[in-house]
Amino acid sequence: IVGILAAVVLMIGGVIWITAGGNASRIGEAKAWIAASLSGLVIALCSYTILYYVNPSLVNFNPLGIKIVEKILLSEQLIDQSNFKSGILANQYKAMDCKNLKEGDKDNFFITSYCKPLRSEFSSDGAFLCAVALNCWCPNNNKRDTSKTCSGSVEPWNPCLSFEGDYCDKTKSGSTPTVGTIAADISCFPFGSIIAINGKDYTVKDTGSAIKGKRIDIWSEGCKNLPMTGVANVTIKSK
Repeated sequence: IVGILAAVVLMIGGVIWITAGGNASRIGEAKAWIAASLSGLVIALCSYTILYYVNPSLVNFNPLGIKIVEKILLSEQLIDQSNFKSGILANQYKAMDCKNLKEGDKDNFFITSYCKPLRSEFSSDGAFLCAVALNCWCPNNNKRDTSKTCSGSVEPWNPCLSFEGDYCDKTKSGSTPTVGTIAADISCFPFGSIIAINGKDYTVKDTGSAIKGKRIDIWSEGCKNLPMTGVANVTIKSK
């Protein structure tokens, strides 16, 4: 900016000199403009040099950038993948003690994901209500249909009662689930704890009856990754 202003002032001085027509007063004025321009450039250059040697970050311009929120794929986080056909591995990690883990520690955890099921993804209301009960806190204060049982690759559970309106929009901490939200054992990781997986930070904002020990659940924007489970190396960043 200083350089641009100096160039403008220099041009003004040049125009005044050219149009002076030999007038000594006008030529003197032009010289004053040109001298001011050159003095400003010298001062700016000296200031830049001094600041650069004191702290380069004071003069290096860092352009503003827009941070794009990327969709986090569970499959990218796993170092050992397995099909979600048996709960044996999950139960092994659920039984592992996590209370002795502290900030900075690294350990392997069993990872699953959960999401907001869409009615259009299911062939029946019953299947949809089972999926909502599996992934979320049922609407109407978690009321479930105890006369029916859902079955799948995990232990049987009861579906949600039929409902209208919003669902899967609140975690156990009361926040809205977003990319980067995880469910963890809050006896080890209180709400607000930060866990890093493969360089990505996740915040503990949720929990569940099946989320115990060294098992965590990652919120996914879309349900297509739910059948994928596995073991990932986790870093405890804050508790």
